[in-house]
Amino acid sequence: MTASNQPGATLVPKWLASVRVGFGALLLIDAVLEFQPGTYQIFNSLFYSNASVSPQPLRGLLVFAAQLTAHQPAVWNGILAALETALGVSIATGVLAEASLLACLPLFLGIWIFGQGVGLPFAQGTTDLNSGPVYLLLALVLLLGHSWRRLSLYAWARPGGHPLPGRLRLVTGVGLALTITLAALTWGSIATTESQPGQSTPPKVGGAVLAFDAQTGQDLLFGGCNYLTCSNRTWMWDGHRWLPATSRENPPPMGYASAAFDPSDDQVIMFGGATEQGLGPALSSTWDWNQGWRTLSPAAPPPGRRFPALAYDPASKQLVMFGGDDASGRPLSGTYLFQGGGWHRLSLPVQPQARTAAAMAFDPRLGELIMYGGSDEAGRLSDTWAWDGSGWSKLSSARSPGPLAYVGMATDPVNASVLLYAGAGAKTTTWEWGRQGWTPLRPRQSPPVYSFMSMAEAPAGRGVLLFGGATSYGSGFSAKTWMWNGSQWTEVS
Repeated sequence: MTASNQPGATLVPKWLASVRVGFGALLLIDAVLEFQPGTYQIFNSLFYSNASVSPQPLRGLLVFAAQLTAHQPAVWNGILAALETALGVSIATGVLAEASLLACLPLFLGIWIFGQGVGLPFAQGTTDLNSGPVYLLLALVLLLGHSWRRLSLYAWARPGGHPLPGRLRLVTGVGLALTITLAALTWGSIATTESQPGQSTPPKVGGAVLAFDAQTGQDLLFGGCNYLTCSNRTWMWDGHRWLPATSRENPPPMGYASAAFDPSDDQVIMFGGATEQGLGPALSSTWDWNQGWRTLSPAAPPPGRRFPALAYDPASKQLVMFGGDDASGRPLSGTYLFQGGGWHRLSLPVQPQARTAAAMAFDPRLGELIMYGGSDEAGRLSDTWAWDGSGWSKLSSARSPGPLAYVGMATDPVNASVLLYAGAGAKTTTWEWGRQGWTPLRPRQSPPVYSFMSMAEAPAGRGVLLFGGATSYGSGFSAKTWMWNGSQWTEVS
């Protein structure tokens, strides 16, 4: 007895069989993309990124998923890619396709919840439905479109057969209509988000805090000021886009603070700043970020300051801060360590002169922190200092970026060096500190900012991220994001 004359056997039209084959092919394409190195490098960070903008209890689920996959993200990503490959082959060929379509239901529901944060409906300016519910509904429609009595969908690709019963025609039609509607809403949501950059991307500011959060594998951006106001928005860069982050407690609108990741507590430490375009009182508050902001109350905090140089030294396992200026603009001195939840000022026989708006970053080759430039009461400085965990030493270089203040500087993981960008008074914008001292670099294009830019190591060790800054003296600020890949600057947002 053939499939076409079996009692109760219902064959699906060829057009629906083509949809099934196309769905299987789409899963195979997804699987190939999942196997790419760039995907598994951000696999774990997606959970943290979605958790940062989600309320409880969803946030707790996402953090749990992030902790579960944190140690072997590539393995978990490989399992997901292998599963999608198997499902795609099964659905496209029709071999055990019904079971595979059934397995797609919990799979894509989980992807939508965990990998896509239920579309991030709680994040301002980010309301995408994403692919999860669209795939889920498509799998459900294909599953219901098959005969209730058969265990294989192999016959779908065969011609002939009886038409679908009225009930199944209704279910199939409604399901396809819902799928098309959800796809249209998703496209409309993305288009709306992209047409409102003020809501979906950080504002035009200078002096924002930017630090690489090693716990989540993302870059944290906070605050910054323009000529009118300061911001207290928090954003996370996941390697591809900015996502707004929420917190029950928030620092005030401010700019010109400094921050760095402290691995001893898996948190970003932020200190100082000002609340009025850099002209208001210099703050002495200490904040930490660990999936949310929290104000700390350390004993004997350093005096309030703007533009301090702050960086973590992995060689000596110290979070080091130097300089800054007070509310009157007077440059400050003093070397401070943040340890055990408190600040400690060191008494040193030799240290740099008082300065503000210098920059500091770790040199992987030298195994020390490098600090450059800034301003004292006489003007801009052009000296280079190194911190070895116990003291400062002044370094020499045949070439120098020149007298600079308000510079951006970060560790370049691609070249295992220190990258410096521009600053007030710069002639050559991009410099590298390496074995030969300072070396000018000649990229094809450079970010068109003058000063107050923010820089930090980019996710997955891909280079250096630069955000914002003053576009020229007195003319305005930027909201653009640039990436340094070890040899060139590229605008990425």
